[in-house]
Parts: sequence; C-alpha cells; structure tokens
Amino acid sequence: MKEVVGEQVPIDRYYTLRDKIVDKWNMHKAAKEVITNVGSVGIDGVSIAEFNEKYKFNMQELHRQLKNGNYQPSPVLRVYILKSDGSERPLGIPTVKDRNSSEFSKRSNRAYI
Repeated sequence: MKEVVGEQVPIDRYYTLRDKIVDKWNMHKAAKEVITNVGSVGIDGVSIAEFNEKYKFNMQELHRQLKNGNYQPSPVLRVYILKSDGSERPLGIPTVKDRNSSEFSKRSNRAYI
C-alpha cells in the first residue's frame, strides 16, 4: 500500500520504466522535492511560485506528455557566475518543468542503481 494525499491505494504493478516514472504518486513526491529546493527561473520565465500556483494543471500536462511519449525538454538558460580567481564559469539553469521530469526519472531509477 502507498499513501496518496491521506488515502491508501494498492501499489501498482509496473511493466515498463515509463509506467513507474508517470506514476502520479511518484510525480507528486518528486514535484514537492523540486518545489522545496526552490531555484532560479529557467528560459521559459516560470518561477517555482508560478508553477505551484497552477500545480494541478502543470502536473496534468506534464503527466500527459510523459505518458504519451511526446515530452520535449526546453533549452537550458546559460548564465555565467564569477569564480574566486575572477574568471567566469558557465551555469545551465533548467526550467521548473524540466527539473520535475528529471526528478521523476531520478526517483524511479533509485531502486535500480
């Protein structure tokens, strides 16, 4: 049994890794982890707060895209940060949606690593 927002539901059987990644319980837990991590705005300009305001819609859309196999990650925002010696190093900032999809996969693969 696993708990989904206060109710007990039977554990699903997973036939493919995609089934495990798009499991709504897994997606919810992973998204909450991304939201608590905070982070900068990606190339799409959507902040964690904005993503969280439309949480249900955003998660349904991401679930649909992942389940249908038509999810496409966005380009990464490139910024440069200063190093202690005065030089700069590049840093890539993904969108909130991409951070979520990455976290879904990471959480799903933990059992296999």
